[in-house]
Amino acid sequence: MNRWIRSSLVAALVCVPCLAQQSALEPPPLERYLRWGPLRVRPGFELRNVGYDDNIFATNNDEVGDYTATLAPKIDGLVLFSDRAFVTFEQKLRYTGYADNSDQNFTDYVGQARATFPLQRMGFFVDGLYNRSKERPVDQQDIRADRDENGLGYGVILQPGWRTELELGRSHKKWRYSDPDANPAAPLTIGDRLDRDEVRHLLEVRYRILGRTRLTLAAHVDTIEFESPAASGRDSREWALLPGVSFGEGGSLTGSVRVGWTEIDADDPAATDFDDLVGRAQLALRTSSRWNLRLDGVREPGFTVSGDGIFYLNTETRVTGVYYLNRIVGVETGGSLGTLEFPSSSAPIERKDRVSSYQGGLRFRLAENSMGRRIEYNLTLRRWRRNSNDDTQDRSRTTLGLGAVVGF
Repeated sequence: MNRWIRSSLVAALVCVPCLAQQSALEPPPLERYLRWGPLRVRPGFELRNVGYDDNIFATNNDEVGDYTATLAPKIDGLVLFSDRAFVTFEQKLRYTGYADNSDQNFTDYVGQARATFPLQRMGFFVDGLYNRSKERPVDQQDIRADRDENGLGYGVILQPGWRTELELGRSHKKWRYSDPDANPAAPLTIGDRLDRDEVRHLLEVRYRILGRTRLTLAAHVDTIEFESPAASGRDSREWALLPGVSFGEGGSLTGSVRVGWTEIDADDPAATDFDDLVGRAQLALRTSSRWNLRLDGVREPGFTVSGDGIFYLNTETRVTGVYYLNRIVGVETGGSLGTLEFPSSSAPIERKDRVSSYQGGLRFRLAENSMGRRIEYNLTLRRWRRNSNDDTQDRSRTTLGLGAVVGF
């Protein structure tokens, strides 16, 4: 953990943009938006994976291939009220269709918003989210379950100094799952295993060191209660402490890194609790007009669908690079490596999966401006594979598709 933090601090000091990071008590810069009447918006549209998927059900036998496409409009927005209060929001739709298996077509919706009420060096906020999606649980890829996630939170933002900002909040979230393709004779449904409520108390501290670069510290305590009596042993308490660093938009390095510690204690005394290092990184580096690099990393626990354990640990690192041969044509390559681990108190051999993927393709950048608005097309080949010490969990998929991005 210390090595991660030292590396993040060095990157923060070396790659410092020139302007100040926006405070959470101030609306985002207005020049980032188009104006539609009272709304300021950043609209966009993506066309993804227009091509062939050789294993649409992600099974390890009787694989079914089909032609597919995903349409994904989105809009980020800002509404100003009087001279102080403002609302930021994000809305996304994703429609995925299949040529021969139209009964598998589905629509995902992601929506969240926050209302902020500043009062000089302090302020209040209320935020909410509603997500409805077809989800492949990371530990059970051949399930595509309906997931509803909704939440409401509120809190206070304080500025004790011009470099320091504190956020104190409380939120209540609900997860509800259903699988229309599940075996009706199964003793437990995915909803029995995963339907739950979570109450979180959060403290986040942000300290601006230079330019747009901030040191952050997030701490939270969660109370997690499962809806089904059959899953009452999964009721848990979780705490986490996550120091990190974040980089504002506009510089050569953007994104954030957080690495810390999480403990999850289940009510079931026979269960294997979770107590380990966790973290998340989302970094993008643009060294010139030709080179774009992106690093995504995650090490996080989750509640498992399968097996007799309660938690799994998902660890993954993904690197993607794009090199533009000229103003228009770029070559893209990348890959990921990761593991899924399933602690168990009763299994003689604990399940462990090794997950890998790689991709390559071409990009065609027709237009891009300083606000991030662009028109870009791509052709990408992807290969994903999971090898497990439980042979029934081996999976692989290959996709070849076209895509397009128009807007922000």
